[in-house]
Amino acid sequence: MEEDPPKQVNNHEEPQEIEIPRNESLIRRPWFWIASLATIGVASSFLLIDFRGGESVQSNIADEETVESETETQEENFEETDSVQPSEPTEPIEDSPKSVLANANECKVPHPGSEFETVRSGFPLHPDYVFEGEQIVIQLIYVDAEGLNPQTTPAQDAPFWSNGAGEFLRDMSGSQIEFVWRFEDQYFELEKPIADYNMLRSKGGDAREFVQAAIDASDAAVDFSDVDIAIAVLPPNVTSAQVDFSPAVPLISDSGFSTDEGNVFRGTLAGSDTRFGEGYLLIAHEIGHLLGLQDYYSHSWQQGMPYEEQFEFMGVFDNMNFAPGDAREWTSWSRWLLGFISDDQVRCITGPGDTTHELTSISDESDSAKMVVIVNGDSEAIVIESRKSQRHDSRLPKEHEGLLVYRVDPSYGNGNGPLRIIRKDNIADPFLSDAPLQEGESISVDGFTITNEVSREDGHRVRVSMEPN
Repeated sequence: MEEDPPKQVNNHEEPQEIEIPRNESLIRRPWFWIASLATIGVASSFLLIDFRGGESVQSNIADEETVESETETQEENFEETDSVQPSEPTEPIEDSPKSVLANANECKVPHPGSEFETVRSGFPLHPDYVFEGEQIVIQLIYVDAEGLNPQTTPAQDAPFWSNGAGEFLRDMSGSQIEFVWRFEDQYFELEKPIADYNMLRSKGGDAREFVQAAIDASDAAVDFSDVDIAIAVLPPNVTSAQVDFSPAVPLISDSGFSTDEGNVFRGTLAGSDTRFGEGYLLIAHEIGHLLGLQDYYSHSWQQGMPYEEQFEFMGVFDNMNFAPGDAREWTSWSRWLLGFISDDQVRCITGPGDTTHELTSISDESDSAKMVVIVNGDSEAIVIESRKSQRHDSRLPKEHEGLLVYRVDPSYGNGNGPLRIIRKDNIADPFLSDAPLQEGESISVDGFTITNEVSREDGHRVRVSMEPN
């Protein structure tokens, strides 16, 4: 049930920068995902937040209904996640040599759509979304308007995003990216009353216009010259009758949001749908879109349909599917697409044979192998990865740890299942949490037999076999 968020007040302070501690982490609360995110520009539905300003909260990352307003209360909600350390295997390592495998490039299923699409599930990413730096700057723009009446300061609220979404994104990047969160400790007044922006799904509110309005209101005080992502943040007491959705707006570099310092082409907002205990995971999801990823949940789901059908393709797995799901770590495919997993960590199979592969869990930051990819044609792939009840997957039941096997077919497109779990016969959970192969279990798909041979503390050994024709 939705609780009334606390109110905010304007209070400008001198800039400060905070480095987020490594183990400040996820809140564990149930969440109810909202399905019909709006399509913005060239992309479907996504959420994003970008913050810059005099005050900045820095999170080092090289790798849903209420929120307490006071900083102290928010910090109490954050629990430390398990720090996943590589462990010594208890059984002999049996890894087929790379010489019998294909080059990883042969397993990069191509993007089949328009060259102008900014979110994708196939290679390569849109040129504007290929990230080669070590830092992503997110500018939070706190906005006020007639009808909002904020009762807490941005400084009290900003750690909710930088600590929660910040740590999650850092971990998904394998600590390769430093996410820097900036904000001014003041609210910027919008030109119109909040009701005049019609920021409701039912009224087809224009998220691009709203983010631009936030930028216009703050431009004199904020230097946007190095900002990568801008997020218009509504006060915590915003209601669902005022702003009830928070879509991402992934544009291209020559048609982005206008600022005094040039274009910012990635933006989002934080509305009432993000104001719950784990609402920062929605912002992490939207930022995933702003990095170039698609939605993996079903856009065809509607209110009144069985809730689990919204996640029919990937169940509880991947934040780009079920943002606060029990196994929210991004899939290895998502990370490989973004460059967070290297080609050296991919075991590529393109034909018959009998091979074994030692995979460490995707929640383990070691540089060892993370995925097996099988291609049997040019347009799709089968991916195998190890899922453990660790770090951001810590709510996955221990008895459901195993090898997650799914198909990647980018031709399905955004919100129509470009990633789909390959289901074994004995799945009982409608949210597919028990889909991973347990030790000793096998599944056959496209002529390949995939077997979980050994379960280890830090991962699994998989055998892939296919007889020649």
